[in-house]
Amino acid sequence: MKRLFIGFVLVVSLFVLVQPVNADDFPPPIPFEVFSECGYYVFRFEPTDDFFEPGSMALFNVTTDELIYTVEWFDFPGHPHLIYENSFHFSDDLRYFNFIPVSQSVGILFYANGQMVNSHNIDDLVEDHSLIRYSVTMADWRSRKPIAIDYQNNTLTLETIDNITYIFDLRTGEILDSETEWNILFVVTTSIGAVIIIVGYVLVVKKRGNS
Repeated sequence: MKRLFIGFVLVVSLFVLVQPVNADDFPPPIPFEVFSECGYYVFRFEPTDDFFEPGSMALFNVTTDELIYTVEWFDFPGHPHLIYENSFHFSDDLRYFNFIPVSQSVGILFYANGQMVNSHNIDDLVEDHSLIRYSVTMADWRSRKPIAIDYQNNTLTLETIDNITYIFDLRTGEILDSETEWNILFVVTTSIGAVIIIVGYVLVVKKRGNS
């Protein structure tokens, strides 16, 4: 009876302590085209029919169909067969772009004329690693705020899950600026705690002075 009880406790403990990992169900990649702001260039992504086989990515001149640059499929880390249109963020002439791969470690990559010029890992961008949510193939590390691109200044802005805002140079991938958005509840709680400590200290000092 005692062994049965111990076994029951162990089973319950496993259910309580084990952290569930979400499975991933991705649709196969589909072809897409992105046109430049001026309309002169088009970025084409053409996956093969086989989900695990390489496809092609390239920039063309719309008028002449001249090939400007190509991007090697397997240059992409993480899971290169899981590539989607909403993972890319282009400059107005499509010569510079950023890619956020399906990955548990690589956060963001920057390309210039089809060549990778910079990359940043998730753990380097997110300070509070406990907030990162992992699944079988990827990590959820960004806030729900959409990525913003300033075409005039060639910058890309994103926010992490722990409310750090980064501004990147879209051409080089360099971090131009970062800013932490303070949690209002944390600030209020910290301020109240500081006031209590100061008031307590003053009362103790005053009491000692009177005695």
